[in-house]
Amino acid sequence: MKLLGLRATGAVAVGGLTVVAAQDCYANTTYGDFFVDVKNFYSQSELETYTENCTILHGDIGFGKNFTGSAIVHNLINITGVVTVGSNLSSIEFPDLLSLGSVDVDSSNLRSISLPQLETAASFNVENVESLSFSSPNVYQADYIWITGQIASLDLPKLDTVTKILEICSDSDCTTPPATAFDINLPSLRNASQVKIAGNLSSLSLPVLATTGNNSHYAGVYISNNGHALNMSFPELSLVTDSLKLKGAMASINLPSLHNTSAEITIDSSTTLDVDLSSLVNASTILLKGKISSANFTSLKSFEEVEIESTVHINCEKSLPYNITAGELTSCGTSAKSKGSNIPNRSINIGVGVGVGVGGAIGLLIIVVWMYRRSLKRKKRASQAVATLDVYGLQEGVGAGAGVERRETAPPPYSRY
Repeated sequence: MKLLGLRATGAVAVGGLTVVAAQDCYANTTYGDFFVDVKNFYSQSELETYTENCTILHGDIGFGKNFTGSAIVHNLINITGVVTVGSNLSSIEFPDLLSLGSVDVDSSNLRSISLPQLETAASFNVENVESLSFSSPNVYQADYIWITGQIASLDLPKLDTVTKILEICSDSDCTTPPATAFDINLPSLRNASQVKIAGNLSSLSLPVLATTGNNSHYAGVYISNNGHALNMSFPELSLVTDSLKLKGAMASINLPSLHNTSAEITIDSSTTLDVDLSSLVNASTILLKGKISSANFTSLKSFEEVEIESTVHINCEKSLPYNITAGELTSCGTSAKSKGSNIPNRSINIGVGVGVGVGGAIGLLIIVVWMYRRSLKRKKRASQAVATLDVYGLQEGVGAGAGVERRETAPPPYSRY
């Protein structure tokens, strides 16, 4: 059945402009005894006829397998339901659309999605694409954005808020397999509950991202790069909950606005990296792994645990926090081998409420050993002195065999004798 328009289209002149009244229409299809609010299109001509007098579409639309080439959806400014693309389309465009329920794409044939006027959407779910160009230059808010596969280009310059999940990965599991390099440039993104980006990244730019983790179910930041080493820079990031994980090839890390966080921080570098976390004041747990050559925690005042597991040479004493207080744990080690030796150069320090760092712990140990040995010497001297006295505290003699004359005397007054 064809959809039914409920309002007639009217046109009025306002200040020289022609304003067309919105016309609601409803997608509906009958399959035997079943009625569903979905309409499938099989050609561009059918699509144009269907949307000619429709501006607001209630329901879902899809594209049949016989619809090949490009699809252009004119006139619609609002689609309340889901647009499903799983066909042989090579491109799809919505030149007039301002608001959208969802786009659901699972196609390796699709090369282009264009939504030039779109401002808000519930979700973009785009999977298993190959060499896809995704452009929505005016969208500023979405609930979910999932884009996985081979991405040729991504154009989201005004995206400000993702209320739940932003996930852009080379594969559906975000395991960063070898893939075509792509750029991530989100110049306006300020808020996202969860940010997950993984793949062969040729560039990464999140210059104004300030908060993540506003939603209790979706929280944190995960960035994984298997391309050339990048600067992991988040100059405005000040609020992260649940987790902050940076993995793969990194040239540097920049988090100047992150001072306090309850997130678990994990940095796992496949390239030699000096980790600068000098802005952190209060943290929870921090794990540094991989090719960590140094770490800077100069402002860190409180934390639960800091652990460094490096595969290259690292100065543990200089890299660990030095203000350890009660209940705080630190450890540092490297699997790198010393020159001329097959034994890994491993240095570990664990402080549990000692209040000292590596150097302090060593100094404390030296003091304890010295005091213990001093105590033993005092006890030895005391026992030797007692051995040279008789029960009256007198010397037994000056020379060999010399006796001492003793005179019996009465005990002193009030004595028990």
